[in-house]
Amino acid sequence: MDLPFPAAAKTGTTTDWRDNWTIGFSSTRLVGVWVGNADNRPMVGVTGIDGAGPIWRDLMLASHPTPPPAFARPARIVEVTICAASGLLPTPDCPRLRREYFIAGTEPTRPDDQFVRVPIDRSTGQPANADTPPERVTERVYRQLGPEYTEWAAAQGIPQPSLPNGWQIVSNDTASPIHNSPFTIHHSLFLSFPTPNAAYALHPGVPGERQRLPVRGYASGAAWHSLRLLVDGEVLAQTQNTSTIESWWQLTPGQHRFWLEGEQTDSGPTERTEAITIVVQ
Repeated sequence: MDLPFPAAAKTGTTTDWRDNWTIGFSSTRLVGVWVGNADNRPMVGVTGIDGAGPIWRDLMLASHPTPPPAFARPARIVEVTICAASGLLPTPDCPRLRREYFIAGTEPTRPDDQFVRVPIDRSTGQPANADTPPERVTERVYRQLGPEYTEWAAAQGIPQPSLPNGWQIVSNDTASPIHNSPFTIHHSLFLSFPTPNAAYALHPGVPGERQRLPVRGYASGAAWHSLRLLVDGEVLAQTQNTSTIESWWQLTPGQHRFWLEGEQTDSGPTERTEAITIVVQ
């Protein structure tokens, strides 16, 4: 579908491969192509890309004996340099920038928060603290991802700041609390998908077993002894000694409640997220 002049196109394919189409335009022409069987029989494995798409391209070439003018940029479109990884405004630590187009008023206004400088103790390779001599402190830039990406980041070779995963009691409580510590750790559970109050519709043309919803959760801090995803009180999936959990749930009509629960240690109390509700129609 590549053309020697600016153009835009959208393809479409019916769920059962019955037919497909491609519609697109240049600055001077609009061309639509439908491909299917005259008797309405489904085609075999033909999509809008390899069915209607090549015909659309030939028609576009035939209808443009000379190259059309370039598209005129709409008045309310602005071009902004962003940090490619986060889509936010770049900081000096962002390694790769790109230009992106936005509708005026929707462009990012917040600086990137993924690439952060962390004070590191040269002798330990760990984050520096108040007791680290200044001459041993250096700064390193990390791409800081959320705890739900811990295992993925490790698999991709993306180093993460090494922060404490908990505390060990070494004395009785005192009346001298620590203020403004950057290492206060909150062990928490999060259900990241599905989102609350989402609504889904079953597709009549797709087999029921193929209509599934991903369910994901994660725990902050170190790996938990046990994590469980629950749907309407029934365990959907269970893992041990990890900080993330993911499974698939087959869509079923009605209202359903999802939550994540688990134990941080073998003998620890069970913690759980608030239940979220979705509707399947």
